[in-house]
Amino acid sequence: MSAVIPESFHTDIQDYLLKKGQFQDISEAVKMEIGDARSQKCSLDPFLMYQYLGFGMMTESPFTIFTKCILSITGNSASCKRLFSAFGTILT
Repeated sequence: MSAVIPESFHTDIQDYLLKKGQFQDISEAVKMEIGDARSQKCSLDPFLMYQYLGFGMMTESPFTIFTKCILSITGNSASCKRLFSAFGTILT
């Protein structure tokens, strides 16, 4: 079964890669998050960049939902295997 990918997903990917549209200030959002994390002596939180960019004020696009899912995957190898195995993507 194939899923239909919304046109907005393709547009958002292009805008993200070219730093256009709603992503034009992403470099500033990254700098702000790095500065905040340094001043508070804590780890970076990539989800806060969405707040800096104002995504919390609008309906999430398929691209931002996808991005948040990807950012939610832990870097630990065992956790990744378990997560993808749960989706049937990787057999462990």
